[in-house]
Amino acid sequence: MTMPFTDICVYFIIAILGIAYPISLQVVTRLDEKYSSVNILDLFEKELWGRWFLRMLYISLLYVVFHIIWKVNFKASCPENTICYFWPDYILIVISVLLVALFLLYTKRIFVYYSPYRLVEYLKKQEKDEDFSYFKSLADIFYLAIRIQDDTLSQTIHTYFYQRFRDIRNSAGKQEVVYPIVFYQMVYNALIAAGELDSRKLKNIGLNIASGRYFLGEHEYTHISQATFDWLWNNLRFISEIKNDDFAFEYWRNAHQFFSSAIPYIPEKRDKNDFLTALNQEEVDQRAKEKEKFYEFHFALGGMLLYAERYKLLNRIFRHTMSIPPRYELLPSTMTTVFSLFIRFVDQDNQMFPYRYHFYGMEGISGEGQSQNGICKYIALTLLRQYTVTSYYYGQDPIALPYLPSSRSEKKTWLNCMEYLKSCIRDIQGEKDLMDTTGLNIVTDAWCSERKILSPLKLVDEVIRKLQSTLDAQEVEQEISEEKVTQFYEKSGLIIKDRLSAFKPIFIAERTDLQYEGSTITGAMDLIKKEAFAEEQGVTYLDFDTRLSSRLASKITSAVTEGFYSHVKDSYLFKTQELFQAIEKLQPDPQKYVLLNFGIHIPTINQASKIDGLTEKEFKGVPIIEVPFFDKAAIRSSMLLIKKEFLPNFKFNDQQASEIEKFALHQIDASISLYGTVIDLNSQPQFKTLFSRISGETLEVSVVLKLALNMEIKWPLNLSIIELKLHSDFFQEGVPNKLIEIEKLK
Repeated sequence: MTMPFTDICVYFIIAILGIAYPISLQVVTRLDEKYSSVNILDLFEKELWGRWFLRMLYISLLYVVFHIIWKVNFKASCPENTICYFWPDYILIVISVLLVALFLLYTKRIFVYYSPYRLVEYLKKQEKDEDFSYFKSLADIFYLAIRIQDDTLSQTIHTYFYQRFRDIRNSAGKQEVVYPIVFYQMVYNALIAAGELDSRKLKNIGLNIASGRYFLGEHEYTHISQATFDWLWNNLRFISEIKNDDFAFEYWRNAHQFFSSAIPYIPEKRDKNDFLTALNQEEVDQRAKEKEKFYEFHFALGGMLLYAERYKLLNRIFRHTMSIPPRYELLPSTMTTVFSLFIRFVDQDNQMFPYRYHFYGMEGISGEGQSQNGICKYIALTLLRQYTVTSYYYGQDPIALPYLPSSRSEKKTWLNCMEYLKSCIRDIQGEKDLMDTTGLNIVTDAWCSERKILSPLKLVDEVIRKLQSTLDAQEVEQEISEEKVTQFYEKSGLIIKDRLSAFKPIFIAERTDLQYEGSTITGAMDLIKKEAFAEEQGVTYLDFDTRLSSRLASKITSAVTEGFYSHVKDSYLFKTQELFQAIEKLQPDPQKYVLLNFGIHIPTINQASKIDGLTEKEFKGVPIIEVPFFDKAAIRSSMLLIKKEFLPNFKFNDQQASEIEKFALHQIDASISLYGTVIDLNSQPQFKTLFSRISGETLEVSVVLKLALNMEIKWPLNLSIIELKLHSDFFQEGVPNKLIEIEKLK
């Protein structure tokens, strides 16, 4: 009996189910064992043919169940040779054909995943995805190819990856090139895989990975981003840690080539009508910064190699060149470069401070300092190397003294760093293995003396001498900045005026019916280093424009405080509650008396004791005037009871014409007759006699600051003040008085 065709389809679907399920499990297991990659497994599970095959298999099984139910219960009710009779069979046949076709496609895709070569070609052809799943899968195969030392497979993937990096660089144009994070991670992981092997077979792949070509390219311009520098440094830290000199030298060789050919200096384009103006100045400056940063980066690398004691590698680097006569692109050619770089890495205020150049095994703040020290020693090593560099050009002298900075602040920075440079040179010269390996052991004092050149330490001493000499001359000859003199006048006027305004409530107009005694405040004078008023300060003088006026303001404060204190007739010491009871017992007339508050914080007292009738402005009708500035050595935490009519007054007298002429006084504020001047003792030596006890050398680099004020404070002769001091448990001020001692005012 012939089996119906639809039955064959049903059995075939069941057979495929029996085959597909174990195959799927086996495929997942084999792929995991073969690649050890979660990325590849995820990619396989997301394959379109696989997902469609599984869906069609589920549909087929459900339809078989439906077909059986239809055949048993409903087929007999349909007339033969009609659509109703045959349509479920036709659908079953179609489903079976689709299932077989999808199974074959699924199987074909399995064969692709089973072969690394086929899988690589397949992944390379896929569209670029946002989550980089294809790239990550290729990276995993790359790591595998390196581990199993499959040169052909690894070279194929390497070429593809290099092109992907190159496409990103080309699309960036002149903008900073920032690669996706998975690109950086791929290079680092591949470097680790290559670093774990000791195989001549895969040496070229390892060198290519370590060379930095992925990030930099070779001859094409690339604007390197900070992220790329950071990942380059991570890679080089690993290379230094595993002590693979070939990897490190290959990177240096490519960086040397990149620096010379890919990022040359941009020539300036001049305006025909204005030759001093560069039309492309911004572009020129940007390229110079890029070269400077790249150059700095490789001095940090040299410091790390020195720290790792890769002396033979350093010797190879010192001798590597690609031109005749030789040019060492990433090494200094002059002492000016050596000294400038040393200062750049030592000066912690400089933006080039190597916070990003941690060596391997060094983390945190201490690691930063050790890394900095390693870089500085490497720069000292390049200083010694200058003695062995041959000059091929007329006028070129590798050990000529460096050009000194012109600004005073830079000169002082250089001076502060020179002893450290000498220390680094001594440390380097004390490393015998390093000196012997690099051939710098010939640079001795005797060798230098024989050639009549300065030894390294004497050269630094000569730089120190020249710096100090020019700095001393500059300190004497520098001009005073008119802008800073004006700033001094303006700040002085504000400070003195504000201080006098603060005392205004406690001064009244002079009464003709009273006799007064007075004290006079004539001003203040000071000596300060001239560089404080120079256009360029060697160090920062934060208070150069307020120092003298603050002193004069304090002088006025002391005079006012001493005036009140000297007229105190009776003084009492009371605790908080009793102090105000004592005032109340005195029964001062609110129309005639006033309380002067010297340092008592009334809100705090009210919060703690809640004294009736006490506010910041009055106590039971008697006005309270807070004295904002006073000399605490004379009066502290006190209330002074004084008659309003006996409050002092002040007067501002004109300056004598002879004084104005003698000191060339400048009028700062006419309303208070405040004058000032700044005198350069180098250009006006006649004023040195004002400071006879100070050495002439000090006076030559100094200026005189003078504020002239003729302020007279007048106090009534019969002034009588009662002082009521607030007792404190923290100060030993004697035994507090008792209220019984207080008598009503007469």
